[in-house]
Amino acid sequence: MTAERWNLRRNHGYTLPLAMVILLIAGNIGLAIFAMIKSERIESFHRYEKSQAELDIESALDYALAKIQSSKEPWRTDSLAYQSTDGNIRFSLLHKQSGAYALLDIFSKDSLLQSSVYSGFVQPNLPAVTVLSRNITLALAQGSKIKGGVAIRSGQVNYSSHYKMMADKSTSYDTTYSEKDFTLFDSLQYFPQNTRNQFDSVFTKNLCEFDAKDKLPNELACRKVVVQGDAQCDRCSIKAESIKIIGNSIFKKASIKARTAELGENATISGVVFVQDTLSVNLRKEQELPLKLILQGRKTGAVEYTGTMDIEKLRAKKALLMFVGDNWDETMPKIPVRISDKCNIVGTLVSKGTVDFQGTLKGSAIVWDFGFDEGGTRWRNFLRKASFERDSTAITFLPDIFHMGGEASYEKL
Repeated sequence: MTAERWNLRRNHGYTLPLAMVILLIAGNIGLAIFAMIKSERIESFHRYEKSQAELDIESALDYALAKIQSSKEPWRTDSLAYQSTDGNIRFSLLHKQSGAYALLDIFSKDSLLQSSVYSGFVQPNLPAVTVLSRNITLALAQGSKIKGGVAIRSGQVNYSSHYKMMADKSTSYDTTYSEKDFTLFDSLQYFPQNTRNQFDSVFTKNLCEFDAKDKLPNELACRKVVVQGDAQCDRCSIKAESIKIIGNSIFKKASIKARTAELGENATISGVVFVQDTLSVNLRKEQELPLKLILQGRKTGAVEYTGTMDIEKLRAKKALLMFVGDNWDETMPKIPVRISDKCNIVGTLVSKGTVDFQGTLKGSAIVWDFGFDEGGTRWRNFLRKASFERDSTAITFLPDIFHMGGEASYEKL
């Protein structure tokens, strides 16, 4: 074999494997590019699905808020499904009572996303004090101050000249508004029937105690709950006949429903505490996170009423104190709401009942009337040792069972 033919055969022997290697590399590169394009398309489709689900959730939220805003009474639905004419927007939602607030559950198409929020109203810009009872004269005594206006339905405000309850030099108020120039009196409505049955529960445990550094379960239903020491609750939901929270307990965004509740000592509490009969508060520590203390109340006899909110000590930066006043009227012998001079609150006070107020409130108060008992005497429509100052920046989220206008809104759980 000549050298020329040998070199030709040798080169031919190298060319085939080399070509195969090149084809293999090219094939792998092609497969990699295909896989990358496929992965990108899948990811793009997932992003589209997520964006579509988010659009469904936003659309459902807008739909629900529009229904809440336009309804003359609290709007509820067990099941509602919606689809736009072109099929681009599809969602289903539930809107049910859950404690003092209504819970809005929204599901996107194929349940890719779900959202659960509390619905309600953001309070309109109101005067420092609004008195709802008709034809009264509100007498200010013993250094009471109202800065930011008093709306009084068809009565008047004056300085007390009663010798036992005299106004002193520090007693003051500024602007007054009547029914003629204040529309809230016409639009205000109460719906305590929506929350009447929220306290009915079946308990399998009679006593649940938490101490030291115990962590409360996410869901707890127990007849009697005692929380003390350094026990902690993080977004826990509690149903009880009675609950006592003391020690250095920490409750973050809690949801509590009980017939009676006692909050005291160095406990730190945020969330919603909804009580039917008796709510007692004596907290030493300042509460910096949003806290909603809501009392339902109920009539238990011809002249018997069990609803009592007794706030001995409370310093709170973002608070709602609310007495729903189910079946309450002025013939009831007890004053349902008492707020002592040890209270300094930023937020809103709402009461479908008489309030004995001696503390400081920066925000706004909407009450039936003021009064207190002393020495066997009921001082009706007297306000003593109280300080109210309007603060339009103190925004409070109200449940729609107390319908007073404002902007329909929601709050995350």
